[in-house]
Amino acid sequence: MIFPELAEQTEWGLLALRIAVGAIFIVHGWPKITGAKGMAAAMSGGEAKPVMVGVFTVQGIVETGGGILMILGVLTQLVAIAFMIIMLGAIALKTTRLKVPFMAMQTTGWEFDLVLLTANLLLFFTGPGRLAVQS
Repeated sequence: MIFPELAEQTEWGLLALRIAVGAIFIVHGWPKITGAKGMAAAMSGGEAKPVMVGVFTVQGIVETGGGILMILGVLTQLVAIAFMIIMLGAIALKTTRLKVPFMAMQTTGWEFDLVLLTANLLLFFTGPGRLAVQS
């Protein structure tokens, strides 16, 4: 380790990571709650199927609520599991159905999804740290 004295400050790094991950999931989850019907229609290429509307709504609730819990440091490891499942689904969708490459110039590739997956894996293993409501 180049700066061993910083090892005592890892709690601040975990807090920063929780805030970043939580904020990202909140801003991606809220539109799924408020615009589930439109998103379902776009995914099916026309008519919004009720099942897809429900899926988007539930996913939005998990992302938004989980993002808030993540920032606060409450149930962090459970939220991290839910977020990892969502990110694995996003990567699978992008690589199989949408055929999005790892990195794309015209759109977001799945590199961002991989970083979020890995960040949540770290939070799953470490927990929220001491600077949390529930450590």
